Amino acid sequence: MSATPSVDDIAAALSQIARVATALIDGDEARRIITDRAYWYAADPYPTHIYLAGDYMDFDLARHDRMKKFLIRLGTLAPVRCDAGLWVWVKGAEHLATIACHNGELHRWYRFGENSRALEPEMVACRRGEAVVARPTATIPFVTVLAPVRDSLGDVIGCVELTAADPAVPAEKLPAWS
Repeated sequence: MSATPSVDDIAAALSQIARVATALIDGDEARRIITDRAYWYAADPYPTHIYLAGDYMDFDLARHDRMKKFLIRLGTLAPVRCDAGLWVWVKGAEHLATIACHNGELHRWYRFGENSRALEPEMVACRRGEAVVARPTATIPFVTVLAPVRDSLGDVIGCVELTAADPAVPAEKLPAWS
């Protein structure tokens, strides 16, 4: 890889890391990071208090910490700074995804305080079992790879997101928190 990697170089490196993540992330464990009560509130927030769901964002601390450490380790495999996140489909509302665990601030879709979101087109592709590369756009200065996360039955329960900055964008122009 050259001194300043291209978007294609970064996408290729993140794709290889995503293959590792797909093989090593236990979807059964990943699905259990968030508690059933938290899934319920993420799927059905109070209409008059939509942010109340955040007060019920319970998770299994031991599972969360193991996954967070693993995501941090995945990021170290990249030739450039890379942050990772684990998205899981919301139980009972599989048209929604929530971030079960993440590290760093480089994320294409997650917004601070967000409980759940409708599946992005790239997430829908992951749901079908495809790995997806999302290139930088005029408004999104990131190279992102999404890869499916499967449970022991082979069902896709979510996706791992690996995101790096577009090398053409100066660091001071990147969002402080994406």
